[in-house]
Amino acid sequence: QTETPENFIHECFQQLTFILQQPDHREQMTMDSSLFTPQSLKLMDKFVQDAKGLYNSKVIALNFSDTQRAQNQNNEYVEGETHGKIAGLVKEMEEDTAFALINYIVFQGMVGPPGLESLKEATWMCVHAPVLNPSLKTRI
Repeated sequence: QTETPENFIHECFQQLTFILQQPDHREQMTMDSSLFTPQSLKLMDKFVQDAKGLYNSKVIALNFSDTQRAQNQNNEYVEGETHGKIAGLVKEMEEDTAFALINYIVFQGMVGPPGLESLKEATWMCVHAPVLNPSLKTRI
């Protein structure tokens, strides 16, 4: 835990991402955070607004009952958003996947020794259905 107020951390993060995403800045950073949720789940408006406002995250409804199709849609989304720089991120999606969170950063600029002018990093995680507590569904 930190003594730094949470609002200050959010503001600093927003300022940093804004600066690095400007086309005239010498370093360029493209980043995305997307939460894929079941099509059948109705999310609270405040949750969706906070995801978009604080983290510039997209909330995308997806049909998880067809895991192969859901995996393909996740991969096509990331590949399209990164203009092919990140492809095939999701290698295997298990049948009981209930949510998927995808984050990626593509950075171009001087980040270290010569030859390391670009960096790309992507992560994904999923939440499996048995983990969900029905009483929590209304709070998401």
